[in-house]
Amino acid sequence: MPYSLSDSDGRSNVIEISGSAPAPTPPDPNSCVGKSVNDECRGGIIFETDGVNGLIVSNTNVPDNSTVLEWGCSGTSISGAQSDTDGAANTAAIVAGCNDTPIAAKACNNYSVTSGGMTYDNWYLPAKNELAVLYTKRTQSNINITSGFYWSSTEFDEFGAWFQSFSNSNPFSNLKGVAYDVRCIQAF
Repeated sequence: MPYSLSDSDGRSNVIEISGSAPAPTPPDPNSCVGKSVNDECRGGIIFETDGVNGLIVSNTNVPDNSTVLEWGCSGTSISGAQSDTDGAANTAAIVAGCNDTPIAAKACNNYSVTSGGMTYDNWYLPAKNELAVLYTKRTQSNINITSGFYWSSTEFDEFGAWFQSFSNSNPFSNLKGVAYDVRCIQAF
């Protein structure tokens, strides 16, 4: 189809454009945008969303439903693991600064799940406030965490870290050497 373009002096140039418009990009089947709390996405369950951004929890405890893990590195302060809201940064700091194994943060860092032909390995141990939000959504039919104690990635001090009781609404701190359940999350 020919098009006519004019420059600033009024001279006209005719150009011919052929071909067809590119095909529209199909929607990403693994996108969580527009999904709701309790919907499955990226190998887990959405537990918090504004329709565009949100948080997903793993379907099971990690590494499995019968294993509990320590927070790790008792007696050592982990620089960068004190955020109440950024579990991904806390987890990265713990993995980099703690040589103990197996521990909660490393279990989440190493966790992966394949869904819709894609492997998701961007899981992390939730921060104190992220875990508190998960507590409020604990009885959603697909989430179903009704009891237990779960580690957060938020360090309290060199000997302790925060955990969430799923039997009541309070976060607590305890010694890093105590073994608790672990649920991993990821952000979208």
